[in-house]
Amino acid sequence: CLMLGIAYKKIMMHEQKKCFGEENPDVIFYVIRLFPLAAGYLCNYNYVLGYMKHAYDNGWVPVVDMENYKTMYSMDMSVHGTHNVWEYIFKQPIDISTGKRYTLEEVYRSKNVILSDGSEFFYNDSGDKDVLAWQHIMSERVPFADEVMEHVKVEYEKVLKTIEGEKIIGVPIRGTDLNKRVIGHPRQATPEELIEIITEFINLIFMVKL
Repeated sequence: CLMLGIAYKKIMMHEQKKCFGEENPDVIFYVIRLFPLAAGYLCNYNYVLGYMKHAYDNGWVPVVDMENYKTMYSMDMSVHGTHNVWEYIFKQPIDISTGKRYTLEEVYRSKNVILSDGSEFFYNDSGDKDVLAWQHIMSERVPFADEVMEHVKVEYEKVLKTIEGEKIIGVPIRGTDLNKRVIGHPRQATPEELIEIITEFINLIFMVKL
């Protein structure tokens, strides 16, 4: 069943070379596209990092298209002035030779464009040291969007800066989108349930230390 799914995706979204115009004749763009409706956002992010590495290794400039290729996070309204889900949170990958970031509009007017195979398995969550090293490099090439960084600064001032000097424990939890009951994933615990679990864990730690 899995192999049939991959074969179907390769037929429906295989790698293609395109010419959309005469702009940027010296640049080969690699449009990163995931098979709709893709997956959870961080899973998509992991895939994009892998596609980016593939592009840079081949001397291409990666650009992420989550506007023409929809995800479960696509909305009719624009966010930060864009319909590209990737740009809701991150900037486009950088052209390391020029320091420029290209828009989808520029890419789709350009001479040399490769549309990615939407089914390539570039996801890697092995935690291997070498994998983490290149993922870190890729992540630095797609920083948070300016609007996101401004929001982080505001939240820091409102929440964290008021308790400077205190010991803080950060607890990552999965997003509320999984409460839609995604097949193959457990239902996310509620905040109240998580607080109870964390409290029990902290109390257990103190008991062990005593």
